[in-house]
Amino acid sequence: MAGAGLPGASEVSKAEWIEVKSIQNPGGLLSAQRKYGLGPGEMSAIFLAKELGANPVLLDDYKARKLAKAEGLKILGSVGLRETFYLRRYLTNLRSAFQQLLMRQPFLKPTQLT
Repeated sequence: MAGAGLPGASEVSKAEWIEVKSIQNPGGLLSAQRKYGLGPGEMSAIFLAKELGANPVLLDDYKARKLAKAEGLKILGSVGLRETFYLRRYLTNLRSAFQQLLMRQPFLKPTQLT
């Protein structure tokens, strides 16, 4: 599994509610990556969201979010996901969740959390 050894990898691999899906058109993935300058993870997420009709698509990368929006997809990022979990009472301490996110995601700035 990609990401083995990362925080949460063990929990994800054991979660019964998570389904692994493959992209139906993997041939178009590489050319789309080149065209839009995105990595395989971001491009795969957009491809799969379009194929499955998944909305929202989880993305943090600015260029990926911009492309997904242009493709008619709704977007949810790390910050919005935590806010949603807090509002649905899956998280009890949003401030702590944001602090942990800032420690693990160096691309985020504290101003993005206000």
